[in-house]
Amino acid sequence: MTTSFSLFVKSLASNTARLTSGSPSSVGKLTLVLGNESADLDSMVSSISLAYTLTQAGEIPAIPIINVNRSDLALRPDCGLLLSTTLQASGASIQDLTFIDDFDLRSVVKHYEPAENYVVPGELE
Repeated sequence: MTTSFSLFVKSLASNTARLTSGSPSSVGKLTLVLGNESADLDSMVSSISLAYTLTQAGEIPAIPIINVNRSDLALRPDCGLLLSTTLQASGASIQDLTFIDDFDLRSVVKHYEPAENYVVPGELE
């Protein structure tokens, strides 16, 4: 599944709709790529970059998840500026990204492999 980065970011707009489509079985098989809970710039960029690389390398689509509430991106102006500039250059926008509060993670995830000591958000609640 080879696609340009530009086509990849243009496809991001359909991700949130896919994840909120209703029943978890309708989502199909996919890989969600979440950065760490600090949701700093390198975490956001890494999520997008790894999702793109995984999509290039395999048959299963990978969706980058920005691990912060959508409204909290305003508290990270450096992240917002870099993401909006990069996405706009490829024909997309920040609105096309999927944020952690855009869908119910627990209803979508059947199995996960934690990196380091990662915990699925809300697991300790």
